Amino acid sequence: MPKSDSSKNQARAEAQRLVQKLLKETREFAYEFKDIAKLRATKEVLSAAPEVQIEFIRRACALIADMRQQRPAPSRNTIREYFNLIHDDRFPRGPQLLSRQLFRKRLPFTPEDLLAMVDRLAHLGCFSTFNVPMVVKRGECR
Repeated sequence: MPKSDSSKNQARAEAQRLVQKLLKETREFAYEFKDIAKLRATKEVLSAAPEVQIEFIRRACALIADMRQQRPAPSRNTIREYFNLIHDDRFPRGPQLLSRQLFRKRLPFTPEDLLAMVDRLAHLGCFSTFNVPMVVKRGECR
């Protein structure tokens, strides 16, 4: 049975709150999940409903994609900036790291969820998989 607009809006609002909380709690030099694993916000997200976790990932993708507005268009001269977004002080490290972890769970993604995330990240114009939350396990791609 499809989720109601009300429950989707609640999941979005809760995910947004958790993203903001995690952004505030994340240290400047967080590059691995272990760097955020013990944060309160991380624990809240990991114990949240699957719908909230999916919305959290969608919000993380949107934050990464929004970095496009802060840079020049991808070109031969600017490509390094795009491949090293994670080193930008404004990069949402905590949400990106936690999203990678959430992708390892068997969340009930719809095709629309996945398409929306990939479409949003495509707005960057150019990126490295190092910077985005997508995780592909060996042997799963065909």
